[in-house]
Amino acid sequence: MDDSINIRQLVRQVYAPPRTHSGWRFEMLAGDSPVRYLRLGRHALFHGLKGLDVGPGDEVLMPAFICKELVAPVHALGAKPVYYAVNAQLGISQIGALPVAKAIVAVNFFGFPQDLAPFRQYCERTGAFLVEDNAHGLFGRDSEGRYLGTRGDVGIFSPRKSLDVLGGAALLVNNPLLVPRFDMATEVAAYPAPLSRKIKALVRASVQFAGIAPARLFIEISRLARRLRTGRAIPVSPPESEFELPTGDRAPDDLAVQFAQTDVAEEISRRRKLYQWLHESMTPLGVQAVFGELPDGVVPYGYPMRLDEDQVPIVKRWLANHGLECFTWPDLPAEVAPQAPAWYRQIWNVQFLW
Repeated sequence: MDDSINIRQLVRQVYAPPRTHSGWRFEMLAGDSPVRYLRLGRHALFHGLKGLDVGPGDEVLMPAFICKELVAPVHALGAKPVYYAVNAQLGISQIGALPVAKAIVAVNFFGFPQDLAPFRQYCERTGAFLVEDNAHGLFGRDSEGRYLGTRGDVGIFSPRKSLDVLGGAALLVNNPLLVPRFDMATEVAAYPAPLSRKIKALVRASVQFAGIAPARLFIEISRLARRLRTGRAIPVSPPESEFELPTGDRAPDDLAVQFAQTDVAEEISRRRKLYQWLHESMTPLGVQAVFGELPDGVVPYGYPMRLDEDQVPIVKRWLANHGLECFTWPDLPAEVAPQAPAWYRQIWNVQFLW
């Protein structure tokens, strides 16, 4: 892993991920669970909760450490999000003290498998449904070899967060007894690529023979233009994104074609190697990883780490010297943010896909 040529290749693949004509289909991961494809992970969660009969007045338990946009499906159904605390390892805290809710959402943060045992105990005690949010964990497995996203009553996927696809999400119904409740018919629509996406595709194509310099230049120009236009180089979700779902939930009509170009084995390999290299390189800098070890089967979304304020500029410079970036995650819900523990805002993630 200390071979500079290999490291350059790993970083290069952040900007131009490997592609092939593999013929991979999402159903290979889903097994016997029926799949409905949608546009965004938020749409998948909306239809997942709707199929579980979540409606006005119902409560849905969600981790307090969560992106505010994921709360929109709950509000869109007229239900109420109730937040549970997570510990430093991003596992659930105080399961016994939770109120009775219609459903509970477990998140595989950054692609690492959530321990579902306490969630199942809660569901057995209360009759709640278990929703496994696997937006970050495409291709990942737990210690028993089960694909993440197939372990709850329903599973939510957002492949666009892991693959170079324009959009696309998936809802799995893993509990066969619940399948009759759901409308699993996939509707598709054509989503023309915006000009920025077309330029991005050209830049990606240039990486193989020109390196990452064109991609970095494109990123800097795009951010400068955004700063001049909006006052911010990095976009921030508007407050209403916590309460309103984006319109149009139909899946991209070419999603299957895009999946078929995914080199699954290479994608898994590059993410694991990049994580291991970053961990070996950044630990001596005093950086504390959120998870540290990389268990077999885990396909990391990125490299999540805890940074003190004085560490941020040092780490950013180190990453920039290698052509990489990190960002804070998540943008917390309005109800959570004022009382969130400080460490909720100290988690940064190194991006594994541009």
